[in-house]
Amino acid sequence: MHILKHAVSISIIFAWSTAQASECQISLPESTDLPESLQESPEGFVWVGSPNLAARVPGDGHWAAMGPDYNYRDKWWWWREGYQAKEETKPELTISARNLDGSAPPVYLPNATNAYGPGWDMILTMMEFPSSGCWEVIGKYRGQELRFVFQVGA
Repeated sequence: MHILKHAVSISIIFAWSTAQASECQISLPESTDLPESLQESPEGFVWVGSPNLAARVPGDGHWAAMGPDYNYRDKWWWWREGYQAKEETKPELTISARNLDGSAPPVYLPNATNAYGPGWDMILTMMEFPSSGCWEVIGKYRGQELRFVFQVGA
């Protein structure tokens, strides 16, 4: 009976430590000096970054997008002060992502596009993750870098 109690205790501790190790440590950059026009965002999303490079992200750090049937695909909006969409139709933004759980191949997205409307200019890209899990994402644009850690999927 004494050995059984120890075996159960060890099993519980192992299961707890494995669960703790696999939890995603979500990390979103702070927002610094972003213009008022970026303060308003659809419910559940926030703008993070600075005038040098900012992105609209899920405020809770959980990327669900279109779900697993569509590789968690969604549009992703980026912004930089002074960006002119009509002048830079193919922005130099690149995005790379790696699965911190180690269970999926890395993602590299070199093809961003321009987007604009009355009074606004943005950079737009499509983001697609091949699996759920904990992902580190790095956006780079003209010498600036913005890093995130997201929980993708459930």
